Amino acid sequence: MSAYLARVDYGDPSECNVALCIMSKIPEDIDLAEKAGRIFSEQFGTQEHLDIIFLRKEQETDLRQVCRPFYEK
Repeated sequence: MSAYLARVDYGDPSECNVALCIMSKIPEDIDLAEKAGRIFSEQFGTQEHLDIIFLRKEQETDLRQVCRPFYEK
């Protein structure tokens, strides 16, 4: 498992978005996403949001070229 915080582009140049990008053995680990969301809202409040992206292998390969993981297991 690896986790990254990466800037993501959703097509609006006036916005800067950051997503938690996760490479996991479980492709769409809903439990993990819910836990991360709860921790995030406890830290930053419910008015803020956290985008969570579960990566495919080729996406992680591309991401590693521009971003280092902050967590690896």
